[in-house]
Amino acid sequence: MKKGKKHFSSIEEAISLSSFRANDFFFLKSATRQISSKQREAFQKALAQGYYENPRKTSIDELAEKFGSSPSNFAEHLRKTKSKIICIFWNFLEKL
Repeated sequence: MKKGKKHFSSIEEAISLSSFRANDFFFLKSATRQISSKQREAFQKALAQGYYENPRKTSIDELAEKFGSSPSNFAEHLRKTKSKIICIFWNFLEKL
């Protein structure tokens, strides 16, 4: 192993909180503010109900009903949230 270069035994170790620099943490914190409370709530509900599992454990229609929204509106919340999360994650990865 070369001196001065840190090697990680796993991906979890590489991205652990102890390896975060303070500015990376603040970048993630401020970037997540781009996600509205409705979008965050919809995304959390979709995750908790198994929407992103394969096979899916729920549908947009079922989630929308629990959320008190139309299926198209709920799907739009998820679409916008995923788009923002992908951008946030990609920008973070570029900083590593």
